[in-house]
Amino acid sequence: MISQKSVITAIALLFAAVTASFANPSPVRILSYVIERTTDEQPRYRFTLEFKGEADGATNIALPNEWGGQTELYKAIKNVRVLTKNAVIADTAEPHIKQVSHRPGEEIAIEYYLEQDFTGPLRNRVRYRPVVEKDYIHWIGYTVLAHPEVNEGDAIRASFEWKGFPKTWTFANTYGPKPAKQKEAFEFSELGRSITVAGDFRVSTVRVKGNPINVAIRGKWEFSDADLAGMVRRVVEIQRDFWDDHSQERYLVTLVPIDEGENPYSFGGTGLRDSFALFATPNATVAGLRGLLAHEYFHNWNPGALGKMPDPEQQMYWLSEGFTDYYTFALLYRGGVMTLGEYVKEVNERVREYYMLPTRTEPNDRIVKDFWNDRNVGRLPYLRGMIFAMNLDAAIRKASDGKHSLDDMVKDMYRASREKKVELTPSAIAGFAAQYVGGDLMPEIERTIIRGELISPDAAALGSGVELQTVNLPVWEPGFDIDHMLKTREIKGVKTGSAAYDAGLRDGQKLVGGVSISFGNTEQALGFTVSGSDGERSVKFLPIAREPLAVPQFSVRK
Repeated sequence: MISQKSVITAIALLFAAVTASFANPSPVRILSYVIERTTDEQPRYRFTLEFKGEADGATNIALPNEWGGQTELYKAIKNVRVLTKNAVIADTAEPHIKQVSHRPGEEIAIEYYLEQDFTGPLRNRVRYRPVVEKDYIHWIGYTVLAHPEVNEGDAIRASFEWKGFPKTWTFANTYGPKPAKQKEAFEFSELGRSITVAGDFRVSTVRVKGNPINVAIRGKWEFSDADLAGMVRRVVEIQRDFWDDHSQERYLVTLVPIDEGENPYSFGGTGLRDSFALFATPNATVAGLRGLLAHEYFHNWNPGALGKMPDPEQQMYWLSEGFTDYYTFALLYRGGVMTLGEYVKEVNERVREYYMLPTRTEPNDRIVKDFWNDRNVGRLPYLRGMIFAMNLDAAIRKASDGKHSLDDMVKDMYRASREKKVELTPSAIAGFAAQYVGGDLMPEIERTIIRGELISPDAAALGSGVELQTVNLPVWEPGFDIDHMLKTREIKGVKTGSAAYDAGLRDGQKLVGGVSISFGNTEQALGFTVSGSDGERSVKFLPIAREPLAVPQFSVRK
């Protein structure tokens, strides 16, 4: 028979154990990096990483592998070795994983070298690989930082010490504008979300309510450094004011030129921790870059600050990407960065692209399945979600006689998320909308978002100064399998009677050199060089189908 005293003692011990588990969470992992520019003739950098090894005496080290569409990133990592006495490093079945055998819990130091693993100019297809040139570097953390394998949510403290950089070089990265020893604390998942540039960059600093924004640029452009920095400052200011959130202490934007051949026009980029990496051909414009920057910067709040994305998160991309696209241009217009005419033009382009998308009526399940596999599926949640957001804003304004808008709903979500992270689901969005639309939004979400029925833009979506009409528009049609060409450089699926066929494009030809493609733009010709059995030839044509399509389009009232 168990005594009452024994039961009380057991309960006390259990309570103490539970209390201790909350009081002593998983220890913070400390990672110390020293990055040194070598004096070798070939540009390369020595990385030294120190950390505490696992208690069982075996620690796996993950080298950069896949990120941003790049694969085998470990090929830029050379001469990996362990510096700790008596510790041994060995290969594993996976080329990007090494295993260090050591004394239990021992402090470990490893060393490796970083070299550029591609030749020629920086192009789109290699833009996320680490650049290691004599006159500059451009690194995204995911592509250069080796690390011990830890859980994504584990807390870490990381330090970065930079050595051997020429005094004439300019330096800037996510953590600051100087190559001093930098210390940061964050979840492990944030380690790779950094950008570091150094070399022949020019840095302009602007401020929003006292907080610095550094804009690091290299190369020659058709705009001034001040023009780009001014646009960045205004985009950041507009969005921080919208959310009433000026908590971000610093921000960095980098811009490097890419070479895509003769007369191309291309730009892209990626949002990182407190930073944004831009790439563009030298003929890019500030007006062209502002939409990309505004979209990515809005992701500082949508979706992370509005709630928790479900798994798989593609099922809610209509919210995270579509609503972001809506606010990208709505806020640029409201903030005076673009005119009403420019705003209408941006919206029309996306409505046109949506109506001409072969996948426009695919259900949301198709997005979950093929978002990363099919370009047309990947565009669908952006376009469908943007038009849904426009219509929802119009519905809220109508139901409230202009007293409320979609702004009120998303700000409610923002405030609620500060208290408790709500999973972002269709029913949760319908719940937030209910008080503003005066009814249940779920049937509309089910019809247009879940089942994929075509969404028609609300005529009142852009305000009383804009009208909606249906016009016949040319359909963008490349006339061949353009994705196959981009992946393999081989021409395939040429459609007889298409503009591509009339221009001389044939199956089996090979792409020579670069190509610039403005997807959905029926006013920009496709031009590139191919080689075949009859030698090389240049082809150029407007990618337009023979039959037009009726599409809703907005216009400014005269």
